[in-house]
Amino acid sequence: MGLFGIWAAKKLKKTLVYTLHTAYDDYVYYVMPKVLARMVGGKVLDKFLGFYAGRSKAIVGPSPKCFEYIKKSSHRKKVRILPNSVEMNLFDPTKVDDKSIKELKQSLNIPDNAFIACFVGRMGTEKSVDVTLEFLSKTLKENDNIYFVAIGDGPDLENLKNKANELKLDKVRFTGKVNHDELPTYYAMSKLYLTSSLTEMNSISMLEAMAMGLPVLQRMDEINKDQIVEGKNGYIFFNENDMYKHLKRLSEYSDEEYKRIRFEVEETVSQKDETGIAKKELEVYKKAMERARLQEMMKRKNKEKGMVKRIGDTIKKKI
Repeated sequence: MGLFGIWAAKKLKKTLVYTLHTAYDDYVYYVMPKVLARMVGGKVLDKFLGFYAGRSKAIVGPSPKCFEYIKKSSHRKKVRILPNSVEMNLFDPTKVDDKSIKELKQSLNIPDNAFIACFVGRMGTEKSVDVTLEFLSKTLKENDNIYFVAIGDGPDLENLKNKANELKLDKVRFTGKVNHDELPTYYAMSKLYLTSSLTEMNSISMLEAMAMGLPVLQRMDEINKDQIVEGKNGYIFFNENDMYKHLKRLSEYSDEEYKRIRFEVEETVSQKDETGIAKKELEVYKKAMERARLQEMMKRKNKEKGMVKRIGDTIKKKI
């Protein structure tokens, strides 16, 4: 797709803007054997990344991680950080009725009064769901009314189910694939979004959860740590005990305390609606086009100067 974009931009004489939204190193094992991916995957991707960056007039990404990633390819181009947007109209907690939530809990065999933490994403190695399972197995007590629901499909789904069984995690549920328009009910059923992934740029699932009022409990990710404002839209954990401390405390919140944090969470994501982000993205494209126009103008002027100089030199020789 990227190569086609470069070809199309050149063929149609259009400005090229590169959008980087994935740390490809963490996903390369999907297209080549893991051993080979570890040996050459990073080097190959760095060359591709440099190729794209070098031909673009602007680079856009949803996280500071994008700049760090671009630096690996020896490019120092500025990356315009634009967070991912959320379909605020779809992920609206007021549009999910209590009956749907109750039925979903029953289908997953979860008590109506349970505290539910959820994760939405591909069930793949890069999402570190296995880390969450290990942390839960080391800390959850038998009398804790805390459930973890992993929502999504992927190559590691069966392995993760087996791991949960081996760890005797009877309060963990796997839903498999869920249609996008059904996700609001799963978020509405939950009280917290829990993730151990360290490969995210700016998780759309996390933003959807926040739009539904869920605080986020995220494993410490140094470059992305500013996406979580401690105590306002979520919390950061460093180890299993840290994770459990937050889980336990949140599960004991009164309705009034939980209502307050839900309001603050929704406030932090309200500016990330599709229209607002699209307008900012459009500004990036306009500036890139203007930059390309000015560069083309300078190129023509330099070409004209060179031509005039050559003509002058020829005339001097004849004189």
